[in-house]
Amino acid sequence: MSGHPQISAEAFSAAPGVGTFGSSAFSGKDVLVARLRALVVALVLTTLVACEDEPSPDIADPTPSSSAPSPSESASSPTSSPTVEELSPEETVRAWVDARNQALQDGDTGQVRALTDPTCEGCIGLIESIEEVYEAGGEYRTKGWRIKSMKSKGAASRPTVDAAMVIAGGSTINAAGEAPVAYPPDRRIVVFKLHAANGALVIDFVGFLS
Repeated sequence: MSGHPQISAEAFSAAPGVGTFGSSAFSGKDVLVARLRALVVALVLTTLVACEDEPSPDIADPTPSSSAPSPSESASSPTSSPTVEELSPEETVRAWVDARNQALQDGDTGQVRALTDPTCEGCIGLIESIEEVYEAGGEYRTKGWRIKSMKSKGAASRPTVDAAMVIAGGSTINAAGEAPVAYPPDRRIVVFKLHAANGALVIDFVGFLS
């Protein structure tokens, strides 16, 4: 074409940045292999990144189990023996009369002895007479004593209780095979003297005024 400069084939091939499609050009097979390699590399990199980003399981440090209690801890600590409930003078006398009445029914004098000073001869006499009857195979047929009223006086460490007592009638079989001995009801003023022993009041005197 006239009007445009003519460029020969040699000049076009020598131009900067322009090459020819010769033996050094990529074939279709080479392009496919390059793409497969790029895909494999991308998969490997993705896997590595995923492994790095995945949080590791949070495993707590093993905590030591609670230690077994030492022998001194496992053994039950000795507890103090139950405190004997401290009764008032009137309550002590009532407990003594109730315990003696129960002993008349079954011969068990343990409770009434627990409320009695062992040096009180009059008290022990009232208790031993019950024991002797039951040991001989006898028995008491009576309701025993009943407190109608009472009043305490004297110092707290050495109180005295005057009790108006109703003594029920009944009978006593002194030994097995013997005939019962009957007696009528009675009313008496009974004097009780007490003192403290081992944190509780006990009776150390029983007397009859009338």
